[in-house]
Amino acid sequence: ASKTMSVDVHRESTLARLMQLGYSREQCEQAVNIHGNNIEATTEYLLANPSIGATIANIPDSDPPAPAPPADWQRVDTGISSTVSASTLSAARAPYNPLDVLSGADTIKILDSGDGWVVMDGHARPMVFACEESTWYGKLFAGKMRQVEFLLLDLDRRPIVSMKKPYSWGSQCSTISISPPAPPPGDEAAPEEALGIVQQEWDAFQRKLFVTDATPNHAAGTLLIQAGMTDRAFKITLNGEVLGTITQPKMGMGVANLELVPGALDPFRSNRMRALLICASLMVCDMYWSQSPGSATILKVIPH
Repeated sequence: ASKTMSVDVHRESTLARLMQLGYSREQCEQAVNIHGNNIEATTEYLLANPSIGATIANIPDSDPPAPAPPADWQRVDTGISSTVSASTLSAARAPYNPLDVLSGADTIKILDSGDGWVVMDGHARPMVFACEESTWYGKLFAGKMRQVEFLLLDLDRRPIVSMKKPYSWGSQCSTISISPPAPPPGDEAAPEEALGIVQQEWDAFQRKLFVTDATPNHAAGTLLIQAGMTDRAFKITLNGEVLGTITQPKMGMGVANLELVPGALDPFRSNRMRALLICASLMVCDMYWSQSPGSATILKVIPH
């Protein structure tokens, strides 16, 4: 009798955790009948069978997803010996955000692999690729004043961020947006989501760029990126407070290093701001260091 009661407690605990993800008791019981009290197996079963599983729309707005833990795997206290992937649980609660790959990166390194630029975190893990779309004659005759579109691509070579800079002989202004995912065949593509603006201004004694987030009612203000004519480091400041630096490595494959003060970015917009600052780093490389990533076609030779 004691063993039967223990099994019932474990089963009810498993059902309760699955129902917290928005599934009905009937759906959860079907998954538990097939996979037992294994949280990971039952969750993956529900996610893989949308005909019986809940959708994101069924999950209450009052129960937002918790921040992902540092480790990809965490112990779940269900009274049974099992583990569950944090990414598996969060997939049931929140839609895919292409900027999530930038989470937690306070040290960002841009490297020239010889066949394209790779953006890595402080642990040398690739996060995104960087490339450009421009014409050879634009580079030859207009140089840094040319019309160009810089792209950030995820590790599957899908564009996730676009920075468009029009042709201009004066100050340069680039508009940055989040690229929508490719639509199903026959459907229209979704519009791009505005991310922000990077504005370069000419000054007799300072090299300056202003970074503005396009988030509605954004109250943090405009970031200033500036350096003297002989300074190696561009300081990133907000209302006089230093948030980080952009520097050019002296040797090796490095193109630019973006160092942020830990915790300096607003957590709600931190990944948006990281994407904006990566784009600003590309502008610094192009405008002041005469370096650019090159065509997107060269990324096909980078190993997956």
